Amino acid sequence: ATAVELPRVCPYYRPRNERNALGLVYGETIGITSWEELIPTVVWRGTDFPGYLHHVRDFRQPDFERDVEKKLLTSGKDEDAVEAMREVYDYLIPRWKGVVLTAEAELEAKKKQQRQQNKEEPVVPWADIKFADCIYEKSKTPAVNVD
Repeated sequence: ATAVELPRVCPYYRPRNERNALGLVYGETIGITSWEELIPTVVWRGTDFPGYLHHVRDFRQPDFERDVEKKLLTSGKDEDAVEAMREVYDYLIPRWKGVVLTAEAELEAKKKQQRQQNKEEPVVPWADIKFADCIYEKSKTPAVNVD
């Protein structure tokens, strides 16, 4: 038995199965036998912790009116909104940098999908970085519950 299969290991780190819905999905448990079968995507769900943000005081959240609106109103293109966010990337707090990387990756995947011969096979963005929580109606809420 490997270390993750031992019962004393936290269920979150043991393989997911019918008795352990909390576990991780390991390649062996779903039949993946080589690296080539993996989807090359960075997936991250996170939040900004107040203690961490204390060390990055110079970073900020984007400001739609200041950073994006003018470019978006001029063209209405997603590419221009993403370009506007890229222009302020160096000033953004970490999770917003992840949003920019994801938006760029999604645009890139969309373009690849349009050029691809086999339209049925989806092109997956290389980055999938999303907020775990956000402030909604003045309280911390799982981002999945916010439109």
